[in-house]
This record gives sequence, C-alpha cells and structure tokens, in this order.
Amino acid sequence: MKLKRALRFFTMILCVCATVLAAPFTHADDAERRSGESAFVYHAEGRDFTITHSGRRTVFSADSVSGEGISLPRSALINTALDTAVELQLIPSGIVLRMEDNTALVYYGTGNGGTNGSFADIQLLYGRIRVVSGGKPDRGNDLLAAINSIVVRNGDFAVQITEGDIGLDFIFDTGAGTPLLSIHAFTGTAEASSLRQPEASRRSITAGAGEYLLLQTLESHTFMERGPLARNIVDYWASRSFAGTPPIAMPAPAFSAELDAGELPLPLVSR
Repeated sequence: MKLKRALRFFTMILCVCATVLAAPFTHADDAERRSGESAFVYHAEGRDFTITHSGRRTVFSADSVSGEGISLPRSALINTALDTAVELQLIPSGIVLRMEDNTALVYYGTGNGGTNGSFADIQLLYGRIRVVSGGKPDRGNDLLAAINSIVVRNGDFAVQITEGDIGLDFIFDTGAGTPLLSIHAFTGTAEASSLRQPEASRRSITAGAGEYLLLQTLESHTFMERGPLARNIVDYWASRSFAGTPPIAMPAPAFSAELDAGELPLPLVSR
C-alpha cells in the first residue's frame, strides 16, 4: 500500500511536469513589472534552479539572478537544486515566496475567486516554501491591484493565505507512506479546504497565528492534527530568512521579524 501511494505521488508530479506550456525566459524589467500580472525571481542563493515550460528546460545558476530579476511565465514549473533557495515576487499582489532546496512548484498566474476577489495561484508539488502576504493592497497604489490573497494547491486541497507569514511543507513521510502537508502560521491565518467538496458546501480548517495543521492531501484527505507551532520549525525558518529585497514594496505587515530572530512571542512545543 505504501509503495502504491508513493508511485501515485511521483506519477502526479510527472504528469504536471509533462503538461507545462512553452514561453521564452527573459529578465524582468521595471516596465514589465508595472504593466500587469507577472512573477519573477529576484533573489537566489546556493547552486542552481530550473524553469520548465512546454518541454523547454532552462537551468539558471544562483549568481545569474541580477537586480532586474528573471521572469517566471504562467504555467511554468520551477524547482530548486540541493543547497539552493529562490525568492519570488508575484505582481500585482506584491506577495513574496521563498523556496528552499529540493522544492518544486507551478505558477498559474491569477485566478478569480468571485466575491472573494482574485488570488495568485500556485501548486506546491514537493518541498518547503514560506509565503508572506501583506493583505489587500491599497487601491491607490498603481503597482498593486486588488489581488488580496494567494492560493497554494496541493493534491486535492487548497490553502488560502490572505494576510500573514506562513510556512508550508509537503514532504514524504516514511511512517505514513505518503507525503503530508504541514501548514505553519507564524502570523496571520491559513485556511485549508478540500477541492473534492462542492464549493457551496465546502468546509475549511484554519490555522491561526502560532498554530500548525497536518493534512493528508492525496488520497484520504484526512485532517490529521492541529496544535501549537514546534520550536524546530521556528528555528528552521529563522535560519533561512528572506535574504533579498523585493523590488515592489509590500503592504504592511510583511515579514515576521520575530520569526527571523527565532523569538516568536507564542507558546511553542518540542516535537
């Protein structure tokens, strides 16, 4: 059974990779960022990362990311190599995202949530990311539109982050025989719901500041547990803070200074 789950997981990743569409890769200039929807890599450290679009695979060294950044096309797959981290900014929302090593995700651009507004849409295939959203931007800022959240899809679950500093891990668990999704709310809230449920009756599970959620997202869609943040998770991200400076200013609040100092004013547990 565990082998079957593992095969299903890796088959899912291969299917996503096989359907990524093509587009050229360019360095992003300021006019492009101001013109509308886009995403770009503005900082990288370590070895290298790869962007794949419609079978076209381009490898970038971390030191090739200059001040203007590297554009990430819609529906592109980006993955980081061992000992490599990448930081992205999504425009027009201003949301920033840090990918740790051995992490893969697909950027789908902007989705429409109806009365809930528009959202930046990504799919986390594997690995660890940290997302920082400053909430709904000021409509008077011509660089930022009313894209007030980011949705991170994983398996048949969607995690919506409207405002806060949130970590997400999707790592294979040998004990469970399947990858498990962990959601860590350092500040703000993250709301998880199953995409298999009809939208009208869809129920969500929320992690508030100082909490984590653990979910099985591929088969059973099981809510496994919720509790206070673990010290080792806070220490992990405190040692891997955002290192670059996003070119577009974020609405406050943005980064959690307490997290980056490893001193969240929250009750923590050891696990």
